[in-house]
Amino acid sequence: MAPVTGPSPLTALGLPPVPAAVLDPYLDAAASCFARHGLRRTRVTDIAEEVGVSRVTVYRQVGTTEDAARLLLARELDRLVSSLLPTLLAADDADGIVAVIASAVDFAVTHPVMRKVLQDESDLVGAFVMNEFGTVLERLLLLAEPVVRRLNEIAGTRDIDIPVLAEWVARVVLTMVVAPPAVPPQEFLREVLRPLLVATGSEH
Repeated sequence: MAPVTGPSPLTALGLPPVPAAVLDPYLDAAASCFARHGLRRTRVTDIAEEVGVSRVTVYRQVGTTEDAARLLLARELDRLVSSLLPTLLAADDADGIVAVIASAVDFAVTHPVMRKVLQDESDLVGAFVMNEFGTVLERLLLLAEPVVRRLNEIAGTRDIDIPVLAEWVARVVLTMVVAPPAVPPQEFLREVLRPLLVATGSEH
């Protein structure tokens, strides 16, 4: 698999560029406030108090709470991609690929902010998915396509339709995040992906 170079593709998908490290204290504070109060009830003054600065400083650094949420999402997605890429490149069988996808799901559903939103503001998730489904799917494809390409490399027996299967994986992951299965993600994914793994000859 070719190394990832150049600007972050997250920018092309509508997210702001990966925030500079200098903004980490503000984004960490925003994450704490979102996890504590939820997205709707968090105010810029809450973030300011968490950091220990004025409200004007927060506006100057990260903007509104909505701006802070988007910057936080950009940072967390970048961290997710960066953390999973070495594992993806090292995967040498189907179980390794499943583990990568399961890690992405675990990251989402156990993230303190996502956990708070899913628990107390689930209507926001539903509305966002319904209104921005195409954009959400594109962002998930950013992770799904390298996964499917790696699976194709591992299989080594025949080509697979990477765009179609990547979209299928992305849709499965989206469903798992907004409506977590009753069993652990890795166990669920093994069963859901089994037809794909058999078809590519990569199952051991």
